[in-house]
Amino acid sequence: MAHTNRHIKKFVSDQANNNLFLFLVLTLVAFTSVSTLILSSTFVSADESSANATVNVPEACTMTGSGMNTHTAEIPNGTYRADIGATTIKIVCNDPNGFSIYAIGFTGDEYTGTNHTKLVGTTASGNATIATGTATSGSTSNWAMKLATNSSATYPITLTNGYGSYSNVPDTYTKVAQRTSGTDTGTSATGAELTTTYAAFISSAQVADTYVGKVKYTMVHPYDAEAPEPTYDMQNLSIDKCPAASPINVVDVRDGEVYKAQRLADGKCWLLDNLRLDPTAVSLTDLQGNTNASNQTLTYFKNGGGASPYPANGVNTTWASSSDNKYDEPKVVTTYKDTTTTSYGAGSGKIGVYYNNCAASAGSRCSEGYSSTADEDICPAGWRMPTGGFSGEYAALCKAYNSGIDCAYSYNYTSMDATSTSSLQYNLSTPLSGSFYSGSAKEQDIQGSFWSSSPEAANYRHNLDVKDDGLRPSYNKPSQWGVSVRCVLK
Repeated sequence: MAHTNRHIKKFVSDQANNNLFLFLVLTLVAFTSVSTLILSSTFVSADESSANATVNVPEACTMTGSGMNTHTAEIPNGTYRADIGATTIKIVCNDPNGFSIYAIGFTGDEYTGTNHTKLVGTTASGNATIATGTATSGSTSNWAMKLATNSSATYPITLTNGYGSYSNVPDTYTKVAQRTSGTDTGTSATGAELTTTYAAFISSAQVADTYVGKVKYTMVHPYDAEAPEPTYDMQNLSIDKCPAASPINVVDVRDGEVYKAQRLADGKCWLLDNLRLDPTAVSLTDLQGNTNASNQTLTYFKNGGGASPYPANGVNTTWASSSDNKYDEPKVVTTYKDTTTTSYGAGSGKIGVYYNNCAASAGSRCSEGYSSTADEDICPAGWRMPTGGFSGEYAALCKAYNSGIDCAYSYNYTSMDATSTSSLQYNLSTPLSGSFYSGSAKEQDIQGSFWSSSPEAANYRHNLDVKDDGLRPSYNKPSQWGVSVRCVLK
């Protein structure tokens, strides 16, 4: 019997370069606003299927700026200036359930977690800042923003949170405008528009400099969709931007994959997700400079070395039988990359990519009998695989979540309830992702295994093994097996 199923799928795309840039120049002082193309949006599609047909109808929702507009005005010290230029963004959205526009202030080129609504001086001395604020006189410089909509538009939007007058730049993603319903044809010049203007008061004591900041706008739809979260550039993350209180989103610039990261009880910043980098699908250019491996190693790795023992095409994805278990050839399995399994804590629970140790080391640990610790791997630049063994980082992290008691004195499992918020499995957010060998995945939903950078013996590497009732922080796996990779910030 024919039947119809309706599914709604939502995808959030928050591109790092789709921002509204604000520049304040003080000499005598000039304020400059520059906008770049804005295409941060959520895409929603309705899938309808019958017994014999499937129809995919994407909702067109885009937000665009007006190119590289530059607005300049003189602001001598001790002066307040309003309406220093304006930038208009235009919205086309055919979602009948409307859309919302969120704004957040940045410092420099990224969300910094604290004080990120300040304009910051750019000279070598560069300690001067201008805070967000609405004062028009006094001893402290400040800057503010206000929004306006086109009231005569055929597809008008409404403001929220009082941004119709000069207000502080928001320090978290804040909904500043929305339309709750209706469809835009996208053909009218008077469609949905949102215009931002800026003001600045410069105190008499303000140091002359070029001050740089940013306001970023993001569209989500329908209008009541979940608010966006700030995302950090993983390759440029520092420990002070990795909080202990709650996880943050980090993006790997090599392939755009987004992960959770958090500072754990050992004081180090850990990924809370298994690495999902597919080295066969990423160019050498994308890897070089963005990966914790030398360009020489990566070139050899991606090109296969041009001779035995590497395959001519570099990384090998064929793993059909036990005869394909090789320690001297980089092998990966991407079949389960986005498959979720039993997991704990704040991570995604995705299995990720299985890597043999040759692939996990980006080709730097592939010789027979290789038994030394190497400092190269496929973790992002600035990150690395953790150390293993009885005195390694996995063992130290286990001890931190085991009331200070050493839990790496043997290869036996240390009892630990993975559902407890005080356990290592929960805080490191370990999925029971299993491992891969002899041509198939093993023990998914039963145990998880995670490579370390440390050798246990020739052709064996230490790893962390976890189950839902215990863990072994200093166990080992044969180098030729496919195992998950976690990364820790250097």
